[in-house]
Amino acid sequence: MKRMIATLTAVMLVIAMFLTACGSGNGDGGNVANDPTPTPAANDQQTQTEDPADESGLPEGWGSMGLTSGGVPISDPGQFPIVANRGDITVEIMVTGHPSIINWQTNAMTQWMEEKTNIVVNWRIIPLEGRADTLNLELASANYPDAFKSVGFNQAHVNRFGVGEGRLLSITDLVPLHAPNLMEIYERFPNYPGIMTMLDGEMYVMPNINQCFHCTMFYKMWINREFLEYVDMDVPTTTDELVEVLKAFRDQIPDSIPFAGTFTGGWGSTLDYFIMNAFTFYDAHTAGNAIPQNNLGLFVDNGVVKTPWAEPGTIEGLRFLNMLFNEGLLHEGSLTGDGDQLIALVESGANPRVGLVTGGHGMIFSDIEGERYPLYIPVMPLQGPSGLRQIPRNTNDIGFNGFIISADTNYAEALVKWADALYSFEATMNGYFGPYGSNWRFAEDGEIGLDGNPAIYALLVPWQEVEPQNDHWVQMTISNRDAAFRAGEAVDPSVDKFSPEGLEVLLFETTLDMFPFGNAEMVFPPVKFTEEQTNDMSVPLTDVSTIIRQWIPGFIGGVFDLDTQYDEFLELLENAGLSGLIAEYQAAFDLLYR
Repeated sequence: MKRMIATLTAVMLVIAMFLTACGSGNGDGGNVANDPTPTPAANDQQTQTEDPADESGLPEGWGSMGLTSGGVPISDPGQFPIVANRGDITVEIMVTGHPSIINWQTNAMTQWMEEKTNIVVNWRIIPLEGRADTLNLELASANYPDAFKSVGFNQAHVNRFGVGEGRLLSITDLVPLHAPNLMEIYERFPNYPGIMTMLDGEMYVMPNINQCFHCTMFYKMWINREFLEYVDMDVPTTTDELVEVLKAFRDQIPDSIPFAGTFTGGWGSTLDYFIMNAFTFYDAHTAGNAIPQNNLGLFVDNGVVKTPWAEPGTIEGLRFLNMLFNEGLLHEGSLTGDGDQLIALVESGANPRVGLVTGGHGMIFSDIEGERYPLYIPVMPLQGPSGLRQIPRNTNDIGFNGFIISADTNYAEALVKWADALYSFEATMNGYFGPYGSNWRFAEDGEIGLDGNPAIYALLVPWQEVEPQNDHWVQMTISNRDAAFRAGEAVDPSVDKFSPEGLEVLLFETTLDMFPFGNAEMVFPPVKFTEEQTNDMSVPLTDVSTIIRQWIPGFIGGVFDLDTQYDEFLELLENAGLSGLIAEYQAAFDLLYR
């Protein structure tokens, strides 16, 4: 970060000299990523003031600093377009083939970015299903694209292919000159540069900024309000009350499924997480599609890094879940079914069948346009037998799945400028929601946002990532959705929060109600490892996570016996290297936080 600041200082001196010599014709450049009240131009999508064009059609003073990328003249910092003519630079960028994106090449956001920057992008698409394996094969090959955008990178990838092999480009010296939006973000959130800096002192990733309030506690539980009315009971607040409610569903509602969730997919739908936190601090993401580190359940207790597996509360919680299973209160298919099967379970049958369900939001387990989605109301974190009532609150909101540039590209400077444009307000809106005028508009006087403050924008089409569309890139991109942006969505005071249009209101208010129970102090923070450490840890990490993913559902479903086999489970973890992993994480934690 010190080198980045020094580079920025030198850059600002150079820019100041050019401004003195050339006047103010460098253009505003749309550095409005954090401007809460951008002003729309008449009849178009622009959210910034454009400089007058000269005879070439370019803004006056365009390219006055004489910057180039791969020998091609490019604009000054913050100016657009990036190159003078459409197609002066053509690049290949790898992206994820999300099922809801009809065609990356003809997508409205693709066309909008091409018009804004004059850079032509050819997409190399990898499938969402099995993306991790495909990405690993691509990274092991000799044929890299110019850049990668939101394709599932993690710190281990950057360590190996950036720090270790030098196949990913350090952007440390490029960002201060070519990424004014990202620099402004780093100034506003000074902890971010440290998170993104590797142990070699370099940065390789332009991160996605998504300060998602409801994502801080995304493991949520929902209960069928009609079922509660039928059995004349209230939303449970304790584990004892939960048992009584589920038994009432089982005994009084024919063909009902009292409780369902998953272990193999569906955001926030892993069935153990929410309930286990009534017994012990439990930040273990035991879903089969979670990354191995998250399977461990690492947490910090007064500076000591631990996992929950030897904690007495973990055995109590698993015993409670096993009791639900044995009593016929927990659906057997929840231990093996995936997210699609969970939706089918909720939506199947002539009448609603599922009473209690886990999921980050209703679209995880139901059809948001259907009749059953609005039946489910939130359950707050439950109080356990010891009085414990909590849920982990994770505020680590950036990571390495961002925009990464290949060291082989000829157009590093232009790519940094192109990616930085995605942090602007207009690009964030168009990339996530779709075109201005048809999918969103600016808020009008008197409209209020999610947080009660004046709104910034209003949606004309409810956001979704299920049905095919060609307006935006869903979440397969970087953007600047900071907390103020997300809370700036206009809310109709009369909206039904259980309707599709009320989704963000429902999630915001539900998470706000959960906030008093949130435990952020014990959440394990981001740490760094060298490539050698990452390589040494890879085998035990895989082995330990595999054991956890097999045995935790096994204990719940009775495949393994908690009384006679839990010590065997702990011994397997130890033999696979759990203690060594904890020691590595402790050392990494101490390096950054003690």
